[in-house]
Amino acid sequence: MHDFDAETYQAQLEQQLAPRLAGADDAALVAVVTDLVAQLQQRLDACLDAEDYRRIACAPGCGACCVVNVTVLRPEALAIAAWLRANRDSAALAELRRRMDAFIIAISGLDDEERIAIRRNCVFLDAGGSCSIYPVRPLLCRSITSTDADACRDALVLPALGEQPMVMMNLVQKKLYDSAFRALGNVLQRYGWPGKGHELTAAVREFL
Repeated sequence: MHDFDAETYQAQLEQQLAPRLAGADDAALVAVVTDLVAQLQQRLDACLDAEDYRRIACAPGCGACCVVNVTVLRPEALAIAAWLRANRDSAALAELRRRMDAFIIAISGLDDEERIAIRRNCVFLDAGGSCSIYPVRPLLCRSITSTDADACRDALVLPALGEQPMVMMNLVQKKLYDSAFRALGNVLQRYGWPGKGHELTAAVREFL
């Protein structure tokens, strides 16, 4: 695994993103985050080798971590909403909006521990336990990996019993996407956009 300097990379991203976000409209924000995700994947591929990828246990149908609060920035929410409109018909979108509205009420005001305790799956998790917005999933979802799915499940359940299990993950991947999230948030704030993220479902629902 290659070394990864998160602080330097974040500074580079902020410098790169600044001219694209100055005076950007919503369509430009979608383009920015789409290009950013592609760039991050290229950087990740350069940092990880085949053995690093083989160690990652995350796979379709798991969904173990999809009971936690997820924060997104405005460009991410816009991109997800645009993708949903392009990939679902009007009836499916109407049903999704109904479920999102109910979900927002159900988790309103819950902190991370309370959200985990009610075991309410992400509204975008499908019946098979897979992410239905995977191509446009949030940066912070992309940051999380695990080498053991059972360890993930234990990490979400055992703290209620006073235990603090550890989850082994790829730290390069986490640092990469966390750095990108911070860089994007900082530059958005610099140009008058909200620099802090909002809960995934409510943020996407605003644009759907």
